[in-house]
Amino acid sequence: MARHLGLLALVLCGALLVAPAASSAAQQGASCRPEPIEATGEIDFGQGLTKEQAEQKAYDEAMRNAVRKACPAEVSSLASVFNNEMIVDLIKSARRGVPVETEVIERRTISEPVTREGVATSVERYRVTIRTRFAGLAGEEDPGFEVRIVGMKPSYVEGDLMTVGVQATADCYVHLFTVAADRSVTVFLPNKYRRENFLRKGETLEFPSADEERRGIRFRMGFLPGVQSPSIREWITAIATRRNVDLVSGTRIQEALAKVYSAKDTGLIGDLLKKLVELRSSDVTQAVFAYEVFRKDAK
Repeated sequence: MARHLGLLALVLCGALLVAPAASSAAQQGASCRPEPIEATGEIDFGQGLTKEQAEQKAYDEAMRNAVRKACPAEVSSLASVFNNEMIVDLIKSARRGVPVETEVIERRTISEPVTREGVATSVERYRVTIRTRFAGLAGEEDPGFEVRIVGMKPSYVEGDLMTVGVQATADCYVHLFTVAADRSVTVFLPNKYRRENFLRKGETLEFPSADEERRGIRFRMGFLPGVQSPSIREWITAIATRRNVDLVSGTRIQEALAKVYSAKDTGLIGDLLKKLVELRSSDVTQAVFAYEVFRKDAK
């Protein structure tokens, strides 16, 4: 947790984001079919799983099967995204399509007879069936609309302060997010202290600004509670939109101010993707910056 030492600390939690390799169809902009899909997933109760764990694993398998039905050419690059796995290129994923309006239409335990070493027995399995549909960013992207992150270093030591700068090729509105190792997403711009997130072409938006630093707002490197590794790799993403839209309202995504949030307390990647698909491709762009954070005695 952040410690209050006479200032407001913004603590970034350790995050390792994995960008799956895109298939050739994905690289060409293939998208998922929009019609509703039903899919089923099953999982054995074995290996010491609780009912809740078995239900979650069966749900994950049902979602993977829905991806296979709706996006047959992109399973390798999309299946993990739809299970709230961590990815880098959110905009590309939103263009292909993400599951929306998902409902569970069946949950039940089934018993299947099997023969093991000549002995008749049964296997308990948990089955989940879902109905979902896929939606994606509409229209063509604008290759001239770009955003980039500036002013950051490739590595920091625990406790270091950091300032994030953002520049864009057109007037836009900027959201800054971080994603933690437990797949949780937090937003640090806009926030309750700074709602204004407009960026004019040719200028640099900084957070925290010099004025905010004078008021005690700091961006301080840290680790998620329970993380024992000597270092972590972390990613910050800037999402720029031509219109002033709210990418956080209606989600569980929390502000990264003065508190560390775990996955159960804030939103996940899927929450952000569902907001992105409400936009048009030409109206949104993204930049990502990766860096490492080392413990004081590890570097």
